Amino acid sequence: QTYLSPTAQVAALQVSRYLASPSSPRDPSSPSDWELYQFYECENSACQGGFDAACEAGYTDNLCGTCTPGYGLGGYGNDNQCWECMSPAANVILILLFFVGLILVITLIVVSVLQDNNLFGKHNADSRYISVILKILWNHVQMGSIIVEFRIGWPTALKSIFEVFNRISNLNYNFRTFNCAFGTDFFGRLVVYFCTPIVAVLATCVGFGAAWYIRRTQGKPAFVREMLVTANVVITFLLYPTLLRQVADVFICRDIYGTTYLQQQLDYVCGTDHHWRWIGVGIAFAVVYSLLLPLSALAMLAYHERDNTLASRECINTVGFLYRGYRRTRWFWEALVHLRKIAMVAIVVIGVDEPRLQAYTCLWVLSAALLLNLYFVPWAHQTTNRAENLSLVTIFSTINIGLLYNEVYSNQRGLSVFLAVFMLVLNFTTMVLFIFIYLNKVRLAFYSYFDANGDGDNVSTRQVWDGVKFKLGSLRKRYAVGPDVWAGQSAVGE
Repeated sequence: QTYLSPTAQVAALQVSRYLASPSSPRDPSSPSDWELYQFYECENSACQGGFDAACEAGYTDNLCGTCTPGYGLGGYGNDNQCWECMSPAANVILILLFFVGLILVITLIVVSVLQDNNLFGKHNADSRYISVILKILWNHVQMGSIIVEFRIGWPTALKSIFEVFNRISNLNYNFRTFNCAFGTDFFGRLVVYFCTPIVAVLATCVGFGAAWYIRRTQGKPAFVREMLVTANVVITFLLYPTLLRQVADVFICRDIYGTTYLQQQLDYVCGTDHHWRWIGVGIAFAVVYSLLLPLSALAMLAYHERDNTLASRECINTVGFLYRGYRRTRWFWEALVHLRKIAMVAIVVIGVDEPRLQAYTCLWVLSAALLLNLYFVPWAHQTTNRAENLSLVTIFSTINIGLLYNEVYSNQRGLSVFLAVFMLVLNFTTMVLFIFIYLNKVRLAFYSYFDANGDGDNVSTRQVWDGVKFKLGSLRKRYAVGPDVWAGQSAVGE
């Protein structure tokens, strides 16, 4: 809880605290005067307790939600912490490492999609798509990073796991190193998020343009247009939930002693002209990413379905990522997955003051998604259907057990520890199974190079090893240069 003084300076605490009326201060120790006080929830661990306590070192302003100079904001969701900044050189190195890691993850997914494009018309292709498993895993990670924002009292270890999910899947710039280097202004971070898709498109154009030029100089064919479209479709798919989630924070404000402040920046007053301008920008971006882009993609797929060209090479090599792995009659299913993501982001925004309502509403959304999956069986391969169902069941169970954990935490420590461990084991096991399925797909893709049927199922490890040694031997013979050749070159040079 938090105590707010008449001067709007805040002292925070972890136990109950009250806010006296500025015009009529009362004795907070008198139960008869408790109705004159107002409760405020702490934003972070800076709460110290007591009526006269101040924020811990590094924190200031409303609800101790702002960092003092020399400290950077970091953390997850609404549970932000202020950490002492490192040296500028260390900040630069860590930011570079963050973007390198992000580029590697996106590159891995894009390359997987491009490799799956090459499976067009091949035997047993539905069981070999790597990008399909990566897409389901990405959706699972994003759902996990959303539900932990429901403030129902998650175990610390589970929150740490979901924070990792958030860093990986949501392109989260809200961490200490970034804020120390560029400041903690929420709208500054939002501008960076808005620029990210533009930078991504330019980067793919430069990268594939360079590949086209190199292959052209070598006299080789290069289908750059198809690869460029595929890459941007994949990047848009990866980024739009993140952009929607960040835009949603523009609309989330909370009342503190009669004044509304932005949840993500508690020294910023909502309802000003500046804030309304940003609300307009947020609505525009939300319309584009939640309506226009998905409807355009759905209309494009419907057009190809009408002309019976969804199975054409050109369609698969451009927008195939949106329907790859689904049954022929379920080409539109990705639109339903999109609606599920929008619903979960909307739940975070609309129910910010009612975390239990958020959790229950999300359970209804997940129940509907799971029932639809079980009834319509959208995926063409059994393993993929099971992976999708496993993801939904895991998130559904985590919310359910989280609600129970919150109920028993204060008076049944043994049961609460068991529930916390169970949630950890459940989510860890699900991730291990996803990784196992992914690695098996990678194994099949590698083995397929040494299989006459091209599916990798009928090749032993020994055959693969012999094939690798043969190819390496062929490369050595191809590029081997003897001493006589070097001597001849020297003689010519002289």
